[in-house]
Amino acid sequence: MIRSRGSVNEEVTESYQHQHVVYQHIVRAPSNGQGVAALVVGILAMFFGVTVPIPVWGLFVSFVAFPLSVVAIILGHIGLAAARRVGVGRGNALAGAILGYITLAICLLTTGFWFAALSGAASSASL
Repeated sequence: MIRSRGSVNEEVTESYQHQHVVYQHIVRAPSNGQGVAALVVGILAMFFGVTVPIPVWGLFVSFVAFPLSVVAIILGHIGLAAARRVGVGRGNALAGAILGYITLAICLLTTGFWFAALSGAASSASL
């Protein structure tokens, strides 16, 4: 059966009139960006922090490891507060804060050791 061009358009128009538009709302799972950031910065701080006790290299690396450890601690505590609200990401935030505290302790103990060693060397050299 051969249809004229006009009847085909009328059939197509009628079929489109009965369709419904459906909108979908995509729901994302809750996340804790501060906790993840604390973990990443804590890992970077620990990476540089373990090399701080190396005599010459550690002097330069401590200027990177110390600020990173402070940032990891701050982000870890912010991430822990966000984890209480959101309900996810507590482990990442806690791990980042712990890595930050460990790196901070390494930096402070190494700096204290070098100051004690250098002051002891200076006092024995002046005798």
